[in-house]
Amino acid sequence: MAVDRTRVKLCGTASVEDARMAEEAGADYIGVLVDIDFSKRTVDAEEARVIAAAVFAPVVILTYERSASWTADAINRTGASAVQLLGRESPDVVRELKGLTAAEVWKTLYLPGGESGDHLEQALTRQMGVYADAGADKLLVDSVSLIDGKPKFGGTGQTHDWEVATRLIAAAPVSTFLSGGIDARNAAEARATIGPFGLDLCSGVESSPGRRDPVKTAALMAAARS
Repeated sequence: MAVDRTRVKLCGTASVEDARMAEEAGADYIGVLVDIDFSKRTVDAEEARVIAAAVFAPVVILTYERSASWTADAINRTGASAVQLLGRESPDVVRELKGLTAAEVWKTLYLPGGESGDHLEQALTRQMGVYADAGADKLLVDSVSLIDGKPKFGGTGQTHDWEVATRLIAAAPVSTFLSGGIDARNAAEARATIGPFGLDLCSGVESSPGRRDPVKTAALMAAARS
């Protein structure tokens, strides 16, 4: 899917200050985690509403394995332009949610860090089609890693198999972001090599979880736009 300009979504935004920093740096989307208890970057719906009201850039709230009705209510309460489903939400949840909200519905799919086998690539290709058919407006290919024996979905700071990601994104039925270990050092290469609709990142522009670093943010945006 040809892309005229690579979009950038800065995720893990936990304050108005960091949201404005992202917007002023040129981010196209601002990601805010809502009620994800295991994340240090999470905020509640009211805090997300305040963040969304403070910026003009579209705010994408991120949720984890919630029902369609809960998610639709969170969208209404926050005023978000889109929601990104981070967990193992089924295509049926996407389909139901599309009937409950006018906001865009994004779905994250995961590759493990390092190399991936053909069977996983084939499975993800099928999943991308199924979620798109269910109504997903955008997809994201991110990294999953094991932390203390448990899967950590996103925010890992780890890259995955870019060769597989390139093929997945090229064949994707809807606009697809590349996530996972993106920062100022590899953003230009990711954009040029993989050609995603957008780059989605979190830890690559942080000084600590949930706190954005202005120098890293400016460097990332320069690399993404180069």
